[in-house]
Amino acid sequence: MIFIEFAHDLDSQDADIQEELRDTRELAEIEKEIDRMVRDRDLFPLITMNAIEWFYEEHLDDKALYSFRNSIPPSMMRQLESDNEEYAYGIIRLRKKYPLLYRYYQEEWDDMYARQTANMNREQRRRIR
Repeated sequence: MIFIEFAHDLDSQDADIQEELRDTRELAEIEKEIDRMVRDRDLFPLITMNAIEWFYEEHLDDKALYSFRNSIPPSMMRQLESDNEEYAYGIIRLRKKYPLLYRYYQEEWDDMYARQTANMNREQRRRIR
């Protein structure tokens, strides 16, 4: 971030530098939201895991992500993955509390929400909202 800001100071009219600076600032803000998410005890854990994996998969090696995902016992992972209602509610919470992160991966979150709510009845969907 320091280097792009320095480049912007040197040539603030360059469109490529301006775009790179905007992108870098956006990623820094998203990373701040992820840091807040990690401390959010009310957010469904798989939401946090997905956000971290999606955001950092370009910045960490595959082994680090693999060990991150495998740090949770398989039985607990299966239990979390089967809780469709909590997962869907977590996406709603994410949309309200972490809007940058939601918008950045909106297609993925919307797809996950659709999958989690596909077999729910009207009452279950009403409870989520």
